[in-house]
Amino acid sequence: MTLDSPAAHRPPFPSAHPAPTVEPERVDAWWRAANYLSAGQIYLLDNSLLRESLAPEHVKPRLLGHGGTVPGITLTYAHLNRVILRTGANVLFVAGPGHGHRTVLSRLPRADLTALPRGHDWEPVEVEGDDPAAVHQAYAAALDDCFDRIADLRRPRIVLRTPKGWTGPATVDGRPVEGTWRSHRVPNPGVRQDPQRLLRLEEWPRSYRPAELFGTDGAPAAVIRDWHPHGEARRSAKPAAHGHAQRDLRLPDVRGHAVPVPTPGTRTDESTRVPGRYALDEHASHRLDAVFEVTGGVAEHHAAVRAELFAGAHFGLRLDAQRNVAAGDRLVSPGGAAVAVAVVRCAEDLELARQAEGVLRGEHTGARA
Repeated sequence: MTLDSPAAHRPPFPSAHPAPTVEPERVDAWWRAANYLSAGQIYLLDNSLLRESLAPEHVKPRLLGHGGTVPGITLTYAHLNRVILRTGANVLFVAGPGHGHRTVLSRLPRADLTALPRGHDWEPVEVEGDDPAAVHQAYAAALDDCFDRIADLRRPRIVLRTPKGWTGPATVDGRPVEGTWRSHRVPNPGVRQDPQRLLRLEEWPRSYRPAELFGTDGAPAAVIRDWHPHGEARRSAKPAAHGHAQRDLRLPDVRGHAVPVPTPGTRTDESTRVPGRYALDEHASHRLDAVFEVTGGVAEHHAAVRAELFAGAHFGLRLDAQRNVAAGDRLVSPGGAAVAVAVVRCAEDLELARQAEGVLRGEHTGARA
C-alpha cells in the first residue's frame, strides 16, 4: 500500500521483532537496481546505463507506465528474496489490481485502517516511513515476525505505508510529486521538449547509483547477481504461478448445454441463465443461479433460512476449521424488517449450526432489537 499524502512521511512503525542487520546492503542494492530498471522502462530509448549525459533523443517519444506504484512493489520483492534465501519458504507473489483502492485506504485514520484487516480475521502489522535505511530494517523485522506467525498457523497481514513515487522526483516545476497523485503514472512528462525537465529526469535514475549496480556490459553486479533464489525457489519460476501444477478442469460437454432452436423465432431463453448451468459468475444477478441446482450452494441468508443450509453455505458465512466460534446479532433494516446475520466458523459442529439457526429466528440470548 502506498500513500499519496506528504503527511505519510513519518518514522517507521515500531516492531518488537529484532531487526535483521546482516543483509541490508544487498536488499537495498537489489531494490535500487529494480527501481532504476523501472524508470528506464518508462523513459529510456537509448543510453540505458547513462554513460553520457541524457539527451532528448535518448527518451521515448511516448511515455507509458505506473511509476508511482513501483517502489513499494520492488521493495516487497527485494525483501522476500531475503526471506526465501534465509528460510527456503515457498512464496507465490500476487500483485494488484486496484490503483484507487490503495488510495482510499491510505486516507483512513490509522485506527480504521488497522480495524479493516482485523475485521477479516487478519493480524495487522504496520511498516511506515520514507527513509530507505529505516524502512529496510522495519520491513525485514516485520516479515520475519509474520513468517514466524504463519508457522504458528496465524494470519498476519502487513500494512506498508510509504510515499507514492518514493525515491522519484520530489518536485517538478515547483510542484510536489513524490507522495502525491502526480507520481502515479509518468512522474515527469514532457522531458523531450523541456530542457529543465530533462535535467530533472537524469537526476532521478542517477540517484540509484547505477555504476554500483551494473557492469560496463550492462550485466548486474555481483552484489545483485549472486543474491537471489535459484530454480523453482524464484517466484517467477513457480509451477503454480504458470499453471504447471494444475489439473485439467472437469467440465461437462458444452454441446449438452446448447439451446435447441428448430426454427427461427420459436424458442425463448436467456443468454446468461443458460450458461449458469455450465459455469459460475455472479449467480442470480447475472441469471446464473441455476448452478445451485448442481452445487447446492446458497447465495443469500434471511430469517427463514434453515439450519441445514449452513453446512453448504457459499456466501455470507465464514468457515474456519481452526476455531469453533458462533456469533450473531439481530439487526433492524432501514425498512423495519428484522434481518438476522450470523457468522459460523467450523460448520461441521452441529451445535454451532443450531445456535446460528437460533440467531436467525431471534432466539439468541445476546440478540438485540
